[in-house]
Amino acid sequence: MGTQVWVPFQLVVENFSAAVPGHRCSAHLLDNGSKAPANLSPEALLPVSIPLGPNHGAPKCLRFRHPQWQLLDPNATAANWSKADTEPCMDGWVYNRSAFTSTIVTEGDLVCDHQGLKPLGQSIYMAGAMVGCIVCGFLSHRFGWKPVLSWCCLLVVMASISSVVAPSFPDYCGLWFLSALGCLASS
Repeated sequence: MGTQVWVPFQLVVENFSAAVPGHRCSAHLLDNGSKAPANLSPEALLPVSIPLGPNHGAPKCLRFRHPQWQLLDPNATAANWSKADTEPCMDGWVYNRSAFTSTIVTEGDLVCDHQGLKPLGQSIYMAGAMVGCIVCGFLSHRFGWKPVLSWCCLLVVMASISSVVAPSFPDYCGLWFLSALGCLASS
């Protein structure tokens, strides 16, 4: 009964550990202040470095190849640049860390072209839960529920704590699989 209390927390924790914060491309002019003119603020340099997206927000996956100084003119419009002037994020992303200082998304750069990896991680977790129910159920019938339950609880603790410091996304997914394997089987 006691282990069932932790299962909902284990299922919900990814809402926080894999949150996707606001982000934009890293741009030399904005993020390497040595090339920026001293009289311009970062807010003024943003439209020069990052093209305006829908609703005048910054697109999250594009940046200008070269600074578009003509966009500093108040009469300039988006018609002054073309798609050919943009490129995908080549030097990584800058994340808004006001709500979350670090998530698996920010650590593994699971945005833009790699955003499909986040649902893959969730699927791996559910696969671990499915395998855990089958394997641990079989082992419980074979060796008894007490040793299998103890092993599952230990597995959940070790894998969950280790996933916090996982050095890469594949390591995180493997540890998350092991955590799910023991978590749902121990309930």
